[in-house]
Amino acid sequence: MPAPLPTLPWYLNQGKLKRGKGKTISPADSLFGPGYQVFSIQYVPHNGQVKFNMEVKIDADSTEYIEVSDPKPFDEEDPLSFGSLVESTLKASWEVDK
Repeated sequence: MPAPLPTLPWYLNQGKLKRGKGKTISPADSLFGPGYQVFSIQYVPHNGQVKFNMEVKIDADSTEYIEVSDPKPFDEEDPLSFGSLVESTLKASWEVDK
């Protein structure tokens, strides 16, 4: 069995991004601002301590897939999710097809 893949918060806390004149900033600070508790992104907002379902997969040709969904949606008929484990996309359930 392969080793588990690192989590998104782990990636966001790694490395530094250059920010002009030799200054660096972490990816998490760049995305969310200084002091943001990046590990809190695993929790569904306004739903107690419910964690998002997050799954990742890398297939034989190194294509990466991610799927994130709300395990206890407000609307059972239209749950919020993005990504797919069968198609390389980040399309979100709330996006309207044009």
